[in-house]
Amino acid sequence: MLDTHGGFLRRLIGGGAVMTVILFSRTGAAQSILEGSEKGTEPLIRQSLLAAFESSEPLKDLPCTVAPLKPQLGLDLKFHGGYQIGLPTHELAETGDRLTILFRVAPLNQPEKRTYFSEHYYVPPVREVARGLVMIPGRFALGPGSYRVDLLMHDSAEHFCSASWKVSASLSQKDEKVALALDQDAVTAIPQNVFLAEPAHKTSQTPLQIKILANFAPRTTSAAALDESDTEALVSILRNISRDPRVGTISLVAFNLYEERVVFRQDKADRIDFPALGDSLKKLKPGTVDVNQLLDKRGAVNFLASLVTDESNNPSHPDALIFVGPKAFVEGSPDELKSARNLGYPVFYLNYIDNPQRAPWRDNIGKVTKLLGGWEFSITGPRDLWNAVTETLMRTFDFRTSALAAQKSSNNQ
Repeated sequence: MLDTHGGFLRRLIGGGAVMTVILFSRTGAAQSILEGSEKGTEPLIRQSLLAAFESSEPLKDLPCTVAPLKPQLGLDLKFHGGYQIGLPTHELAETGDRLTILFRVAPLNQPEKRTYFSEHYYVPPVREVARGLVMIPGRFALGPGSYRVDLLMHDSAEHFCSASWKVSASLSQKDEKVALALDQDAVTAIPQNVFLAEPAHKTSQTPLQIKILANFAPRTTSAAALDESDTEALVSILRNISRDPRVGTISLVAFNLYEERVVFRQDKADRIDFPALGDSLKKLKPGTVDVNQLLDKRGAVNFLASLVTDESNNPSHPDALIFVGPKAFVEGSPDELKSARNLGYPVFYLNYIDNPQRAPWRDNIGKVTKLLGGWEFSITGPRDLWNAVTETLMRTFDFRTSALAAQKSSNNQ
């Protein structure tokens, strides 16, 4: 039974039903692509499942409702498609059940090029009187194109439900300059671990040397930890900088402004070591601050000023210094940086904020960027990210070209 996203829930609530959303958990590995799919061959699937997949009519042994999600462009510059499955609790075994979801995605112009995904979920025991839904979300990544999605879900007794739908993913006119991370008609899984290793990339003949100061701190001092979506956004910003062919080497300093400490450092590498960065961030103890830091109201802003001073005093300076992070507000202003306005290279701040209206004013890192004569870019969506990285690296390249020309002219005099 196919439904538009949210339509089933609206009818359920509007009809006066009491809705309880039952929690569930994955069993075993997370979403996986079945072996053979990425090589263009059909994976090995039980005959009963293949027969269910090829049924001309939707299967309704399990009366699930499938709400397709329209593909949206993410900060990773991939289209994110998906679905939401609703299943009435009274259809599940009172002793608990195991649900298996198998779905495949194929480009409409290459129907034989099917990518198969599988997921397994455990639904806890349900009381006989319980009324409500088990809600199961699913996601996958797409390149631009039009696709057919076939979904099959079954319980441990092999009661099936199925659904099929078509989706299209394309850039709007405003986004047409954005270089996507996936090719036309490409299908893949969305990684559960955002800190996967970054592959090597080709660089230009005159690559840039970039230094990044990344603030991995929550939006407010009252938050216990950095929000998962904010972490994904910051990693996406770092990946987009790292992948640009104009970038040759990157020095990364990851810090937590509220805890006033550096958590990870990597010097002059051809790519960011994301697994090592992720491991370092796991060692943070969210919500714990030294009592001396609480007493020193200017501690955080002094830490920021010292960090910038230390990182900019290196004789072999980079071609650009780039701040990355969510907006961060602490007491005080780093006035001591006024004398360091001219570093000899440009400074940028790429700040991520999902809702600009929530904090429209300049934060402390923005104030530092202004003191250093730099440029600030607010990133809310993929277009902002693409424009910010493009503008940052273009200005950096132009600055270096002008500086080298001026130096050459001075030497010839």
